[in-house]
Formats: sequence, C-alpha cells, structure tokens
Amino acid sequence: VHLGYLVFMLVSTLKDANIESEVHMDHLAGVLPNIAKLPDGARLLTEPGCSYIKQLIPQLKAASKARREGTALMLKNICLHRGEYPELMLKQGGIDFIPSIIQPLSGETPREGSDLVREGLAGAVQVLASTPDGLDALLAHDAHARLRTGYADEEHRPVLEAIEITADYFLASGRLPEEYHDKSDVGGYATAAVVDDDDDDVDAGDDDGPGMMLLGTNYRL
Repeated sequence: VHLGYLVFMLVSTLKDANIESEVHMDHLAGVLPNIAKLPDGARLLTEPGCSYIKQLIPQLKAASKARREGTALMLKNICLHRGEYPELMLKQGGIDFIPSIIQPLSGETPREGSDLVREGLAGAVQVLASTPDGLDALLAHDAHARLRTGYADEEHRPVLEAIEITADYFLASGRLPEEYHDKSDVGGYATAAVVDDDDDDVDAGDDDGPGMMLLGTNYRL
C-alpha cells in the first residue's frame, strides 16, 4: 500500500512539473528508476487504468537533464523485468509514446546530449523490439530509419549496442526493405568485431569511428 501511494504521489507531482524549468522537481525524478527496479514498482507503474507512463512521458522533453534521465531510466528498468511489462508500458504510453522514445535516439533536433537518456531509451526500445506489439509499433513509426540516422553519429557504446540488437529484431521480422540487408557497408566504418576463441581481445575496427561492436548484425546503417 505504501509503495502504491508513493508512486501515485510521485507521478501526480511530476506530471505537473514545468518542463521548461531546469530545476523543478529534479529530486523526485531520481526516485523513478529505483522504483521501477522493483517488481512491485514496475507493476504499479504499468497498472492498467492508471496511465502513469502517459503522464510521465512529457518529462523526456524537460529542460531538466535530471528529469529526462530519471524518466528514461525508469522506462528501461520496467522493460528489464520482461514478461508482460514492456507491452503494458506500450499500451499505457498513448499515441505519443513511441515518437517520444525514438526522437532522442534519432539524432534529430533538438539533439539529446545526455548519454544516460539515450542509453535508457535505447535499452527500452531493444526490449520492445523483441515483443510482437512493440515491434509493430516501432516499425509503424519508421524506427528502423530514424535509428539508422541516429546511429551514424552515436558514440556511446551502450547505445550503439542496443541499436544493433534492435536492428537484428527488425531484420528477423522480414519487414525491412532490401537496402537494410546490404552487408557491403556499415556506417562507413570497418567496425565488425573480430573475436578469436583463443584470445579475449576484441578488435572493434577503425579507430576513427565510434568503436562500434556489431554483435552479428547485418543491418546497413
């Protein structure tokens, strides 16, 4: 009961926070990822009929980096529970949910400067792409094209790896145009990781690139 009340109070307060303010309610946003780590917390945040996710999504556009990071990491932590939670989160998020989590990964203006925001959202997108409804929603919003654009300029390794795994789900669906299956070029970098069974070192390719590990994907980025 106490955790449920805490979630209710946090969401009720944050949803009314001024997204233009850089400091308004920042301390509360940092609690969200910790709540989402708990199975009961993830259940409460995605409880049907509560619309908590929909109410928090606007904070991804907040001037406050702390609120953007808290919201993004909350979404990632909910998804890490797997099971029904990713698709419950998707259903709760409303029509703006997928565009809101893709935009910061797309490289589009305004660019998202926080590695933690992009890492949290990329992790959530990766899990969503592994679910039937999540995959449908992502492809319906051209996530494959927008993530490819963002990937080209991305330098944060956890984001790169999450997008590559997401790309594998897109390719496995058989629903991408042929151009996405072309193996001849990957983002202009010679970055395919080479792993020797007798050697723990990994060659990440061209040092002039962002040091991507391709994790077996054939996605042309």
